[in-house]
Amino acid sequence: MTWTILELNRNPPPERCCYLCNPNLASPFAAANPRDPRLLTFANDFKYGLTVPISRPGSSASIRTDVSNASSFIPVRPGVKVPQEEQEKLREKLINWRNQKHQLRGSPLFLSAQTILPPKQLNAFVSQSNRFLQEEIVTICLLRKLVPWDSATETDLAEIVSIISNWRDTATIAFRALRLHSAELERKEDRDQNLQIFTLRERLQLNSQHLLLGSAYLVQEKKLL
Repeated sequence: MTWTILELNRNPPPERCCYLCNPNLASPFAAANPRDPRLLTFANDFKYGLTVPISRPGSSASIRTDVSNASSFIPVRPGVKVPQEEQEKLREKLINWRNQKHQLRGSPLFLSAQTILPPKQLNAFVSQSNRFLQEEIVTICLLRKLVPWDSATETDLAEIVSIISNWRDTATIAFRALRLHSAELERKEDRDQNLQIFTLRERLQLNSQHLLLGSAYLVQEKKLL
């Protein structure tokens, strides 16, 4: 609270002076605390009594875990393209987080959920999904470097780190299954190709044997004649 004082070189009595001379003048405007009696001044005027606010447990996503998954996550080699379905899973997780934050703020009509996580930053997080898989640890510093987001708080970024870390685990599992399937297909193609080469070689050998037998038969006939 600030006051504008007009200095008129007068000396009013203390009871007519500012809050410096009368501290009680500012007491009605002091900041309130949870036990401030002013909060319950008009409690009896309500039809239904005021209830004590329910204490909400801390969200696991709000815990900053910069070193989470550092020992279990294996980074993906550069150049691996993230499938479209995995990118959509990350987008869905971020949108769900944005909607939950909007609901916790009372779902204001004139402020949509997109003001919390704008579409530009949402698309940037999804487009950087391959980079997130290449890093051993996803940190707040990495998010600030890859995605400019001035309106984000430290809590927002910490929750995004947790979301991306959880998504990376499921994404890498899908990648490994896909790589195993691709490797199996490659091995099957190699086996089929080797089988075709072996079959062709056998046919060539049989044809060579037939030619040799035919030549020997002709030489024998010429000797008889």
